[in-house]
Amino acid sequence: MFKAMTHRITVKTAATLLLFLMVALFLIGRELNHFFPHHWAWGFLIAFSEAAMVGGLADWFAVTALFRHPLGLPFPHTALIPHAKDRIAVNLADFIETHFLQSIVLARRLKPVDAGLFLLRLTDNKITADQALRHRLRRFWPQLWQHIDYPAVSDEIANSLLGMVRKSDPTLALGDVFKDALEKKKQVALITSVLQAFANWLAHHEDMIRDMVSERSGSFLRWTGLDHHLADSIYDAVNRLVNEMMVAPDHPLRLRFDKTLWNWAEKLGHDPAFQKRFNRIKNALLDNPAARLQLQSKIENGLQGFLLKSDATEILPVSSNRRFPVLWAEWGQAVTEDRQTKAALNRLFRRIIIGVIVPHSHQITRLITDTVEKWDGDEVAGRIEKAVGGELHYIRLSGTFVGGAIGLLLHAASLIIG
Repeated sequence: MFKAMTHRITVKTAATLLLFLMVALFLIGRELNHFFPHHWAWGFLIAFSEAAMVGGLADWFAVTALFRHPLGLPFPHTALIPHAKDRIAVNLADFIETHFLQSIVLARRLKPVDAGLFLLRLTDNKITADQALRHRLRRFWPQLWQHIDYPAVSDEIANSLLGMVRKSDPTLALGDVFKDALEKKKQVALITSVLQAFANWLAHHEDMIRDMVSERSGSFLRWTGLDHHLADSIYDAVNRLVNEMMVAPDHPLRLRFDKTLWNWAEKLGHDPAFQKRFNRIKNALLDNPAARLQLQSKIENGLQGFLLKSDATEILPVSSNRRFPVLWAEWGQAVTEDRQTKAALNRLFRRIIIGVIVPHSHQITRLITDTVEKWDGDEVAGRIEKAVGGELHYIRLSGTFVGGAIGLLLHAASLIIG
């Protein structure tokens, strides 16, 4: 800043000193012509200095008139910037909105940006453990999402996620997630909730269940009246079993189900045949149009509900399992190395940025006009002069020399003609 200020002062001072030098040369030339008349050199000196003074003064007037009244005198069409600051602000805002904040312009400027590198950073173990970054993302995402063209962007996100799921092998990560959940006994509360829901369903549909058993009991049992007794026995037995499993986490059937879950977790992590079968089912599910549509709808609704929650607590996944962060980082590396997925990520990034900026381009440019309108005219002129005044004073230097050169040419032409 000091260097730039020194540069501007130097140019301005040099232009002023040059003007005074031309005045001095003009006076010296007149005196020399008085003492040594009829010498050809004095005519050129006087012509050069006189024309240089005119050029220097004219350019000084022009440069000064942009920012203030020259010599404090209210000449017409001077102090242009202070008087026209509001019009300048409006024109500048319109120029920025028209030439910088349009979809085509932004898309072209954002095309070289690689959003995949940002995703790769988010999958870095040190980044995912950065609580400050996680806190900033929790505050940033919901605010950003409110200004996005949701239907267009959510389609892109859903398609990108489904494409990444198809290309990736989630079995190792899922195996670790299952093991982590099983070690923390998270399945206990889940199974209890499912059993509770089933018990409630049995209670609400007791008559329907008894009627179904009675209808399927056969004519002999219905004739003897034993069908109702059979229906009561079956309903009571199922209801008692469900309630026993619900209140006893160590029930044999629940323990057998826990063992099945552990077996699935082990196979997901270590059994190639099971992994292959899982991925085949996954791809078949994604290939099914109805299932894909359902999945896409769930992803869109989930993203909208999650990102619009002001208290969304997690953006980056964290697991206490040691292997999960490594798998998460490996997944990020694989995704960013895939050309199609990388192109989809970059396209999504551009749509998000454009979706945020373009609909609010008028508000952005309105900020410029509102800010400038609040400034005093002399303050605006001072700010602009500090920014570009140094370059404008070069015009004074050039005008002085150009004026002098024209004076020499005109004097020479008059001598030739005379």
